[in-house]
Amino acid sequence: MKVNFDLFQRAAVGLALSGVVACGQPSADLANSGSEPLVTQGPFLSASSVRTHVRNAGFPESLVETMVNIAHCESTFGAGSYAWAGGRQHTGLFQISDLHIDSCGYTSSSYEGFRASMTDPAQNARCAYVVYRNAGYSLVPWDCYTGRR
Repeated sequence: MKVNFDLFQRAAVGLALSGVVACGQPSADLANSGSEPLVTQGPFLSASSVRTHVRNAGFPESLVETMVNIAHCESTFGAGSYAWAGGRQHTGLFQISDLHIDSCGYTSSSYEGFRASMTDPAQNARCAYVVYRNAGYSLVPWDCYTGRR
């Protein structure tokens, strides 16, 4: 079977222009949504390291691989990754929203401390567990899990 690479290339360009992109990448209409694209920053962790943080945070073993996949989708394992969405900053491996300052043990007056701590993989995973628990032991808060991204 002969592949028409010209047609394939035009289709790929069409998909890119329409905003259909890989998980964790900004779509073409992000500029109109009040969101900014994900900025991936290191240090970048291995899947094994993320797995250890997920386990230490208290996630059940049955969710460890799912959480590793969510972290990869949310931040490409970049501990310093961040994005703005809906007027909120999302930071770290699991892109924890500043909406969770209080539930993760911080106060509104310690906003900068919260953001800085969310770049620590262990702290981010522990806060992710709090978000998971507060959502009724559900992964719905993560767009990468629900398919919203």
